[in-house]
Amino acid sequence: MKFAWILCILLTFWSQGLKAQSQKIISSLSEIPQLQFKPSSLESEVIQFPYVAYGVGPEFEDPIVLEEAIKEGLLSLKLTQKEVKFGYSNEFHGIFIHLAAQEFHSLSQESKFLVFNHYIPGMIHIYRMERNRGEWSYVGKTGSAVAYRKRLVKGLQLGIPLKASSQSDVYYFISRHSHHRFDAKARIITKEQYFNEEESRMYGYMLYIGALLSLILFNLLLFFSLKDAIYLYYSLSALSVFFTGLCLTGVADFLFASFHIVPSESLFVFSSLSVITSTFFASKFYSIKEYSRPITQIQYTIMGATAVLLLIYLSPLNPFFGGAYLGVAIDILIVVAIIMMMVGAVVSLRRGNTMAKFYLFSWLFMFIGAFTYIGHYVGILPRNFLTGHGVLWGNLLEMIIVSLGMAYKISILDHEKKEALVLARGKKEYQKMVRVLLHDLSNPISLIQYYTKLKFDRPQDFESKSDKAWEKISFGLTKLGEIISFHREQEMQIDKLTRTVVLGPVLIREVFIEVELMFEEKLDQKNIRLSLEGSMDVFINAERVSLVNEVFNNILSNAIKFSPVGSEIKVKVETTYDQAIVIIEDEGKGFSEAQMNLFESGEIIESTIGTIGEKGTGFGLSLVRGYMKVYEGDIQLKHRKDEANQSLNGASIWLYFNRV
Repeated sequence: MKFAWILCILLTFWSQGLKAQSQKIISSLSEIPQLQFKPSSLESEVIQFPYVAYGVGPEFEDPIVLEEAIKEGLLSLKLTQKEVKFGYSNEFHGIFIHLAAQEFHSLSQESKFLVFNHYIPGMIHIYRMERNRGEWSYVGKTGSAVAYRKRLVKGLQLGIPLKASSQSDVYYFISRHSHHRFDAKARIITKEQYFNEEESRMYGYMLYIGALLSLILFNLLLFFSLKDAIYLYYSLSALSVFFTGLCLTGVADFLFASFHIVPSESLFVFSSLSVITSTFFASKFYSIKEYSRPITQIQYTIMGATAVLLLIYLSPLNPFFGGAYLGVAIDILIVVAIIMMMVGAVVSLRRGNTMAKFYLFSWLFMFIGAFTYIGHYVGILPRNFLTGHGVLWGNLLEMIIVSLGMAYKISILDHEKKEALVLARGKKEYQKMVRVLLHDLSNPISLIQYYTKLKFDRPQDFESKSDKAWEKISFGLTKLGEIISFHREQEMQIDKLTRTVVLGPVLIREVFIEVELMFEEKLDQKNIRLSLEGSMDVFINAERVSLVNEVFNNILSNAIKFSPVGSEIKVKVETTYDQAIVIIEDEGKGFSEAQMNLFESGEIIESTIGTIGEKGTGFGLSLVRGYMKVYEGDIQLKHRKDEANQSLNGASIWLYFNRV
């Protein structure tokens, strides 16, 4: 912010120097060139007279100073120009028009307007004098400083009604007071032509207003929907530039005519807000902060300096500085801001930022619009509404291109979001697969570990049942191979994002033969009996490796863990026409209501210690639930109560499979 204050101080001293210099220039009226209207046809030229009426009141009701200047011969210098030009100034300016009777006798019969193609001329007072009468009469006031409905000629362009005389030369004097620049060409046209032009011009402005408001509202909706601040920054920037454009063209005065206010008089405010919001949006749009700290600091300094000038303009200090000098300062800041926005976009583009490409492309249309207007102004291009408002159309196209960039950003963000979700899903699947793999490996490793330990700790016992021991070790190794092979296939499917389990017919009896072999030693260790009842020779729709290792091994492992020594685990198979129901019951402590509710809600039941201190992860039953969904089956947890023996409790797990 300190850089902003330094810049404002420098601009202030520079503008005060201009003020002192201008006061020296206007110290003598004789040094001011004349403005003369010398027509050769109805499309005539105006010659400028930058008349500064020092010592005259702000309304300049009496052009007596001009009369004295004419009498003293101070207007003898003839200076022919094609346009009227006044720079920024806090003083009065005047335009002197001479309608010679012999050349303008037709104007006495028709309603003609002297039209300047300028939309913010400020306060305009019009005086008329017929030479043979020698008295000035006040015609009225008009211009952008007057409410639209109170103007002498109600239009966007400055229009002056002319009335000549066939008996005498007629003089018009136009007094202007505004700190804005005034660069305009002048024509004499009929009243009908003037209002026809205004009507066609208004159609174009309404198209511009509708298109830009649609873009602004669309991006505001995106902001509220996506909660991304960049759409709010764009909307504020577009809105500021939108109101600046409406003020520059005088359309804002027309739109607010019913309120009797003059928004175009607040052009400085909207221009300042445009610099601030557009620079801020640009910096965020192509993320210049990530690529260049110096450019970021310069852009923020420009915003700070503009904010300071705006505060001065709105404060009581405004008369001291003068609106004209603040106008010069803001014009300088606008140029510097545009340059730095372009530089920032180029730097971001070179660092690979795609949004900078959209930004630079949008400014291409803005420059095309500006050059179109210049071509219209100097006469290279045809003079029509499109070329005359090239900057306006360039601004609209610029906003559309930037909006397309925002839409592209939505597409990119959506694509990145999908990629992130895929990666997150893949990561989650990997984590789950690792947990499952470690869980599955624990049972065959425990089996191998049991006989390995028996070999080294009690070699005689191992030798007495060596055939069975090696058979069990071989069985454990086979199960390890199956588990690793199964999970390797699952891992490949995760990479392809097509993880599936191929279902097929599985015989329940074969499954429990493997399960019993896996847990024979643990059953013997706690002297637990495993009884199989019901229709074991039933085929169910499942996948064998996961059914053995993820489903039944987990359930039987938990049943052994929580069963007391010397108890029984029952496995019963019941069948219906299309279903096979496998019921596994133990005589342990069973499930509490809280545990069953957790399981029903999809949560993991926290692991507890077994009857002889066995530990677990609590992950087993959640795996069973997941695979039962894969098999298109179901699982229910129940608390077992034996009607014959009320003291006998335990867990009861019901698995529902589709028969094949």
